[in-house]
Amino acid sequence: MWYTLPILEQYSRFAGVYNDVRCVMTYLKAILLGLVQGIAEFLPISSSGHLAIARNLLNMEGAGSIPEFFDVLLHLGTLIAVFAAYWGDIRDMVVEFFRGIGEFFFGVRDLAKGTTPTPVPPNRRMILLIIVGTLPLFAVLPIRKTVQGLGDNMYFVGAALIFTGFLLFLCDRVRRGRKTERNATWLDALLVGVGQA
Repeated sequence: MWYTLPILEQYSRFAGVYNDVRCVMTYLKAILLGLVQGIAEFLPISSSGHLAIARNLLNMEGAGSIPEFFDVLLHLGTLIAVFAAYWGDIRDMVVEFFRGIGEFFFGVRDLAKGTTPTPVPPNRRMILLIIVGTLPLFAVLPIRKTVQGLGDNMYFVGAALIFTGFLLFLCDRVRRGRKTERNATWLDALLVGVGQA
């Protein structure tokens, strides 16, 4: 059919034929999922949880029936939007990252002063905090399939969203924090990474 995306055929080794996957991915469903991802990603809610709910409402039986490549494309769209919005900051952090590598491995110093800058430049500090905050992701990799499988269970997704909402409610009621990117510690970045993982 012209309105069906060509990503739905799955080869059956036992039957020796191609079979349709459990759901039909139409262009309309793809657009709706893209809208959910685009709106939910920039709000303090779980875009993955809302995508799982949208798939369920669209009668797409579970996350396993959607090719992982489509999920990657949804998140790639978000990444492109982030790069467009924060291009100047991202460029400065990447440049500072490579300057830091040059100083560490090759002894390249600040040419004007002949020394390593002290304190660490803010953009270099930010990229290092981002790297530290990404480290907890590697702890989840061994159980990735199990975690992905939980996206099919709407009871788990609902409970996780309620828990997240409760945490957001509590955080809104407590004393406002004083942490910024300038005074955040490596432990703060690690804790944020654990929360994201």
